[in-house]
Amino acid sequence: MVLFNVLTVILIYLITKEILKENKHRDYWALAAVFLYIFNPLALINSIIVEPDGSLVNFSLTLFLYFFIKKKSYFFLLPALLFVFFSKEVGPIVLFGSLFLFYLITKNYKKIPSLFTLFLSAGVITGIVWFIYTSFAKFDFLAPLKFNFGAAQKSFGLVNILTSFWTLKIFFYFAVPFFILLFLIFTILFYRNAIKNKDFLKNNENKNILFINLFSWVVLLLYFYVGDSSYGFIKYQDIAMPTMSIFITSILSKSNIFQYIKSKKKILIKSSIILILILSIFFIVFVKNPLIPEFDETRTNVNLSEIIKPVLINFSLYVLIPFIFTITFLSVKLKKFKAAFLISLLLLTIFVYSYINIVHMTADYSTHFRYGDIGKKEVLEYLKENNISAKEIITHINLGYYLGLSEYHEVVFTHYRDDPELFRKEYVENEEINYLIIWNRDISKFGENIKYFELEKEIGSYYVYKKI
Repeated sequence: MVLFNVLTVILIYLITKEILKENKHRDYWALAAVFLYIFNPLALINSIIVEPDGSLVNFSLTLFLYFFIKKKSYFFLLPALLFVFFSKEVGPIVLFGSLFLFYLITKNYKKIPSLFTLFLSAGVITGIVWFIYTSFAKFDFLAPLKFNFGAAQKSFGLVNILTSFWTLKIFFYFAVPFFILLFLIFTILFYRNAIKNKDFLKNNENKNILFINLFSWVVLLLYFYVGDSSYGFIKYQDIAMPTMSIFITSILSKSNIFQYIKSKKKILIKSSIILILILSIFFIVFVKNPLIPEFDETRTNVNLSEIIKPVLINFSLYVLIPFIFTITFLSVKLKKFKAAFLISLLLLTIFVYSYINIVHMTADYSTHFRYGDIGKKEVLEYLKENNISAKEIITHINLGYYLGLSEYHEVVFTHYRDDPELFRKEYVENEEINYLIIWNRDISKFGENIKYFELEKEIGSYYVYKKI
């Protein structure tokens, strides 16, 4: 997985250089895009997890984007798209959506039929290959679609809407709020210029920047609809991080902010040192780790009135107070609000990148799946000491990775709260299964089925139940 992340970084550099090929400082801007990506806490965590979302999918999509922006022929795009299809089902969806919107906005309607042809060709080839493979391996042909799209929301009920906003909040925090604010503000400025100037999108550089931006938004909107996160950790939205980094850098390259920074170098160096010292003390004493979830309940059991206060406090400490303080301080020093505003966002982005990464380096708890939990190592040691095999256990994938992915029984597929009879037949009467290892929040998911187990041991965040 590390290899794919390294290759993704190289492609980010090459794509940025290609977009800004008329800019004499394109090499430096390309390095800036790489910096924004590789040091972002979300991208950094995803790069070390054995998951396709933050590595293989990222690389396959970025490779296609590179060939598209380079205006490569069908014979380059088709193999790249096949790679996307085989990486994960979400890839073709976000690519097709962003390309379709791109051709509509740029009024390049002649390209739409060839777009359908390209994706249809890749889809047919993928389907044939997958059919042959599943036939020999005796797998369900539709299994990937059932698993990945089965989790998508079916309605816009209150619980689902709140889940989507909660997922958006987690992404906002993990990807660093000030990085996201840069992306949002630059998006508004970009489209404002496109609306004001009729010839704006006739420029090839602006067209490429538009496509990069559209791709990012299609990813974010898709996962806002799905409204899913991995137990307090965002991994799926990571595929938007390369293009968001490229977009921010591309817009920065058009501004004169760095010329301004150079002209105010002395005062900004002194101000930055003072701000970093004050922010460091504030974050260590008050903010601590803002990514730790404010509550630990399932979305159907959470009491909204009880979480509003901690959520608002965390937001104020992590985002509001640092931003207001920094922009006020720099506005007084520079006597120029617009410059102070942008420099504040850049400074806070770099500072929070560094702070969160240091927190993760020194953390004694999980910093990815089930963010903030403790005791995983101790649970694995307990299982080893008591000779408990993976086949005996119902648990989550974060333990399943270490137990053997094909042997343990995944909690997600074993709740059956609404069908206790089915649970009893498949799991209670299964003599091979003896243990249920879950978190406190999972107990309600099992409903009355939990009566078949008794609590044997509590280890950190984990509850070890033994079948009665």
